[in-house]
Amino acid sequence: MSSATTERADRIIATLRDRAPLTAADRDFLAAVVEGAGRVGLLDHIPIEVTSTLQRRDDLIRSIAAKFFGAATVRARAAALAAALARYEAGAWRRDRAAEDNPRRPGTLEAMAWEVLRLHPRPLGAERVRQIIAAVRG
Repeated sequence: MSSATTERADRIIATLRDRAPLTAADRDFLAAVVEGAGRVGLLDHIPIEVTSTLQRRDDLIRSIAAKFFGAATVRARAAALAAALARYEAGAWRRDRAAEDNPRRPGTLEAMAWEVLRLHPRPLGAERVRQIIAAVRG
């Protein structure tokens, strides 16, 4: 890895550890790294706790899509849900993320968005949400 790539990776890691938002360019870079790692089998070595957390997040995303956007196509549900998560993440989440318990009214979209971000505090694009919604859990 070049020193520029290592520095960028270190900066992204520090940003994630601080739970600060990533820039779009850093999100794209990180997505490309993870995608490449998956292609060569490196993701098979992720600890089970991380995998189960992501599975819970993905299950919750599918539930939100069905509950709030169920009549739309998969692509439309994904776009609407990604936009809703981004709005919540950019606004109320900044206050809510320090809460031990969900501060939002149960059953609301914001309450469920809090649960998603609590499990995995990273923004998700519409395409990733589409992949999650379209995936069949087995």
